[in-house]
Amino acid sequence: MGKQEKKNRRHLLKYIKKTEEVCPELLRLFYPITRLSIDYLYVFDEICDEDKKLYFENSDIYKSIELVREFLKDINEKYLLKFNKALKDGTIDIFHIDNLNESPDRLEEPMSIENQKQLSINVPINYTVQDGGIMIHEFFHFMNSANSGVRDIFTELISIYMELRYYQFLENKGYSINNFYNELYFRLLDTYSSATDISYSGSSLDVYYNTGRTSKENILFVDKFRDRYEDNLEGLIDFLSSKDLVDSVYNFHADTSYLLGGIIAINLLKEPELNDVKMIYINENIAKLSIKEILDILNIDLDKYQDLVDYCEETYE
Repeated sequence: MGKQEKKNRRHLLKYIKKTEEVCPELLRLFYPITRLSIDYLYVFDEICDEDKKLYFENSDIYKSIELVREFLKDINEKYLLKFNKALKDGTIDIFHIDNLNESPDRLEEPMSIENQKQLSINVPINYTVQDGGIMIHEFFHFMNSANSGVRDIFTELISIYMELRYYQFLENKGYSINNFYNELYFRLLDTYSSATDISYSGSSLDVYYNTGRTSKENILFVDKFRDRYEDNLEGLIDFLSSKDLVDSVYNFHADTSYLLGGIIAINLLKEPELNDVKMIYINENIAKLSIKEILDILNIDLDKYQDLVDYCEETYE
């Protein structure tokens, strides 16, 4: 075993130990989450294009704020009161995207959160209807800022779902359905990026957690995993001894939140009125719910990963 492989082995052990302490449920999801990510990559490999240019309808920022208020009132008036308070006391900081002196690409900009002393919502705007979507997404992160551990996996789900529902709300207000499909595309692309990372980091963690080894022979001859690793076997073997493993393993938690958040949120759009109620309940009780309880509330079976992926494809097309 080489120096890099020994280092990676230590990091795998450290990650698993920490996860067992903070989020033991996640260890049992290595298999379905990784399988889900690989199948997602198969389906969306030719759909996702990072260079694709999408355009949202223009919108005055004051109009966007009023639309956000109207949407939040429809979802739950308590959220409207919290939004108004955050806007008034400066917790929500709105600024033009050009002031960042960076690319105005929505995917590359930090959309929100952090301040060492106090949580804030940083909202870069570009005077399109997407500004309201960004506000919704980050506002729901703000709502869950006190939660940690296993619940982090689902805060992204809540924000993505509410954001996509906002675009459906805009369509009912007379805006083009293209705004919804543009945002849906961004979410699919985010999910694709996370699925790429998970297909390797999740496979590595899964093999190690279930067998205690990550050698080439281990991957090749463990029947339990053969069907899943058949198509990315060579890449996985290289990945196990690469420097990229360490960062990817540490990001597995976040990648899982984007993968599940994106795929499950899109599937929940099948029955938005019913799932609005469920998401409000999860949002209010997320600190007390387990992963299994949340999946059960949403009637999601991760072992039926292909059903989830198929619906994403059908919705986008």
